[in-house]
Amino acid sequence: VLAAVTCFAPIGFSLADPAAESAATAAVTIPFPTPLTDEIKKLDEEAAKDPSPHKLHAKKASILKAAFDNLPPAPWKSETAVVGLAHPENYQFDTSKKPSDPKYFPKYFPDNFKNNNVTVTAEPQGLYDYKPTDEIWVDFANHDLGGGVFGDGMVQEETMALSMPQLADAAAIGYTTRDHGKPGPLGSNPTPLVLTKVHRAIELDKQLYGSGWESKSLDEVKKLLYPQKPNQELNVLAVAVEKITTAQQTELDTLDDLFNTFVAAYAVAKDAKPNTIINTGPIGTGDFNNDDKVIYVMQHLAAQQIGGLNLRYWGLTQGQQNTYDSMVAKIIGNWQKDPNKSMTRLVVLAHECLTSSQNCK
Repeated sequence: VLAAVTCFAPIGFSLADPAAESAATAAVTIPFPTPLTDEIKKLDEEAAKDPSPHKLHAKKASILKAAFDNLPPAPWKSETAVVGLAHPENYQFDTSKKPSDPKYFPKYFPDNFKNNNVTVTAEPQGLYDYKPTDEIWVDFANHDLGGGVFGDGMVQEETMALSMPQLADAAAIGYTTRDHGKPGPLGSNPTPLVLTKVHRAIELDKQLYGSGWESKSLDEVKKLLYPQKPNQELNVLAVAVEKITTAQQTELDTLDDLFNTFVAAYAVAKDAKPNTIINTGPIGTGDFNNDDKVIYVMQHLAAQQIGGLNLRYWGLTQGQQNTYDSMVAKIIGNWQKDPNKSMTRLVVLAHECLTSSQNCK
């Protein structure tokens, strides 16, 4: 596999282009495969001195090697590129101010909510099948892209990166999906990323998900990796939400944060890959403890703000989606009757609906 390198923005260098009119930056090809192969070498070194019978380092190295070895042969070159927000400052809360100060909110929050039409199709399967190719697939990301891909993680984001060498490579480079801040709602601001022309080289058996891989032998793990021939070529939208407590699930700060995060994500995805179906789901509802109906409602409202989107929402039955859609409809109905049409007010109305069944009938 040969490296394909153009002017790459190093860690700490902003992808933002203040002169750009688009929500998205120009695409920048990522260097491949050296960052990934360096991480594999580190795992091999750790495996050589690991006394644990679980051999987690060896298992992770083996999975990453299997995916890497199943990429197309030379003269193929990786063309994976990364796209970020052109103006991340437009999606920032200034929490040094009070919510009564308009400058507390992102610049667009005082604007009227656009209430565009969107299509959301229920996909009851819990896990993505990555079919058809060339669609966008949401990575339920950590603040640091890849999460525990080179560590002990094996949930949604890690399984994506382990099966997609270029996504693991971007994680090795050190991309982030939120700026540096503190934990919790409004503790940091979104910096979602789109990675284009990503190859899914292997499929990991569902038995490996979560903690399943830890108790299996190295040979058993290797037998549960299925080469994808030909590779599936797709696009990844990496989005991170905050880890919260149960009490915070419907708080106004949480809803403000979620709406802003999803608006930023869908804005960059629409500009990076126009007219492309976006596959998403209940992001942050596992270890990060977000509520599935809240996540659905706020994603739906954010998509309506951006408009022109076609979403496939994974992990909900049609009955669940119908229930959540009725909540969205009630929020929109209340917004239409309200003299204040701003997004600031929309999120307040969503908060009222999600915290009181009386307001969501």
